Amino acid sequence: MRVILFLLFSLAIGKVVAHQYIQQQAAENTIINAYREHALAACQKFSVPASGTTTPVKIKLVIGRHDLNVRLWQTSHSKWSARYQDPVLIITSRNASQPSVCEYDINSGTVAARALTKKSRSNG
Repeated sequence: MRVILFLLFSLAIGKVVAHQYIQQQAAENTIINAYREHALAACQKFSVPASGTTTPVKIKLVIGRHDLNVRLWQTSHSKWSARYQDPVLIITSRNASQPSVCEYDINSGTVAARALTKKSRSNG
């Protein structure tokens, strides 16, 4: 009887976890699809034209801009929300000469772009 009860409990936990995962993935895909064109257009304005065409390789949704130097306990800091709450699309693109990363802040519509160096590619 305990085995059956444990099996039913495990199935219920598995169902909740699977439901949460599917809901999270659906929300992430919806946000990416909704802001993809805006982010690509904004990032192309800041990209340096190279000899080849730039194509997005990967688009990922993250929460907070990790390049801001704000600590978790500094809640009164003016950039705390941008560091820990705002959704950001990270677009990794590759052109003929050098890959680059563009971060599009969805709430403010701002862009931060940087070129990937060999050192940052090996660390990331």
